[in-house]
Amino acid sequence: MDGAEHTPPGAVGRERVVGQFGLVPPWVKLASDARLRSTKLVNARAETASTSNHFRSAWLGAQRCIVPMMAFQEDDWRSGKAVPTRIARVDGKPMGAAGLWECWTGADGEVIVSFCLLTVNANSHALMHRYGPPGSEKRMVAILNEGAYGAWLNAAQPEKAREFMRAYPAEGLTANPIEKKRSAG
Repeated sequence: MDGAEHTPPGAVGRERVVGQFGLVPPWVKLASDARLRSTKLVNARAETASTSNHFRSAWLGAQRCIVPMMAFQEDDWRSGKAVPTRIARVDGKPMGAAGLWECWTGADGEVIVSFCLLTVNANSHALMHRYGPPGSEKRMVAILNEGAYGAWLNAAQPEKAREFMRAYPAEGLTANPIEKKRSAG
């Protein structure tokens, strides 16, 4: 999971695993369909992960992971057009985003370890309310507090895991437009 940590059910420890970004549901039959679907399944709404056909198995199976990142990108639409913006922690430290993982095995034995990010509503978030297309629900990645990593991974019940699904404090985040590289010429 590009360094994401996950704890498989019944396992004692944690491990770092490189995985494909975009969840491959366990019911997918063919590797070609797995790759096609996964590009659309990079984010899971925390509110519906337990009922979504795509994410239910991972959520109910406690297949939780932490996806490390320095920043994430959102489009700022306040000017009327999308301005790519980098969202990071104010202190410059890495973030651990809440995620779900799956391990898909095809009929030919091919194995794809995949993951997605969990998102939460950010309509009333002091920073994130300005991102996303006008009129759309505002969402943000569920960023975990550093001290909560173990508790997130080890939450025995899905109801307990829901407690971690909240917006990260706005005062802990900073937003900066992404500079476009100018071509030499």
